[in-house]
Parts: sequence; C-alpha cells; structure tokens
Amino acid sequence: MFELFKSSFPPDTLSIGHSTRNRSTHSPLETFLFAAVSKSIASTITYPFILAKARMQVSESRNLNPFRVLARIIREEGWQGMYDGLSGQIVKGFWAQGFLLMFKDRVGALILSLYLRLHRYRARGGDISSLIEQGKQEAIYYVQEAGKNIPESFANAKDPLNLIQVMLAKGTPFVGRRVGAACIEVPPPPN
Repeated sequence: MFELFKSSFPPDTLSIGHSTRNRSTHSPLETFLFAAVSKSIASTITYPFILAKARMQVSESRNLNPFRVLARIIREEGWQGMYDGLSGQIVKGFWAQGFLLMFKDRVGALILSLYLRLHRYRARGGDISSLIEQGKQEAIYYVQEAGKNIPESFANAKDPLNLIQVMLAKGTPFVGRRVGAACIEVPPPPN
C-alpha cells in the first residue's frame, strides 16, 4: 500500500515538506505520511485477526483457530467487538511505521549516493583500498591533533586508538572534528 501511495503521487504533486523546486524523490514528510496512512489502512483491515491471535494466546483452550475465535467474538460482542482496541493499534502503527519507512527511505538514498560516489571514484581510476587508507590516516591525524591539547586525564594513552578507547571508557563525546572532554577544536588535515 505504501508503494501504491508513492507511485500514485509523484514527488512534485503534493509539495509537502519541501520547496516547490523539481525533485525526483518524496520529501521525508511525504514519506512519513504515506507510510503512516498505509499502515493505518492495513491495520484496520487485518485487526480482527490480530485481535483473534491475541485472544488465542491468552486462552486456556488449545484447540482454537482464528475463525472460531472471531465467530465467538461476533456472537458475544457483535460486529463492533471485532474492532475493540483498534484505535490504539492505529496510533501505534501510524507513528512506528511512519518513522520506520521515513528513515529507511533516507538511509536507502544515502547508501545509493555512497555507492554512486564510490563507482565514480573507481571509474576515474581510484582504488577503494587507497580511499580506505586515506580515511584511516585522517582519523589518526584528528586523534593525534586532539591529543596534543587533551586534558591530563587522557595523556596516558599509548597511541591514537588507545586514546579513543580511553575517551570512550570515560564517556567523552566525539562531535564532528571536536574530540575530548573540553571539545577541543582540531584543524583540518594538511593536503
């Protein structure tokens, strides 16, 4: 149902959550709403079976099947009894599925972007192992630069990786290019 909503409303038709410029993807808000509404519809359709399953789990009788449970609910509580508690299920599913698919959509786009960048890097003759090594060298540089001004409690670290372990053990936050208890500013590495 989520994919049906996404295909029924191309990215520029709703213009919810982003500017009116041409986009090839839905905004996070559109993705959230499509996922949340589709989960709400699906929950409404399948809720009688969810209720029957829950009642079967708490029942002492072991020879029940969902259809017998549903028949008993209709007989004892009427048709409305099949939807007793639906509002809580919809609210739970609305938020959970909305956020889940919104984040999944963004992470998927990020992974695709990273893949395409790596593909272009390799197409220009770059070697991925050299790219990984360059990233390691930059990480070591940042840790060494931060280590020059780190408070005395961290000065006993043996090497950059040990410094990271000491900082993590003490609960010291890492924020961008800032490392250490005092959030020491580290200059960018020399090129």
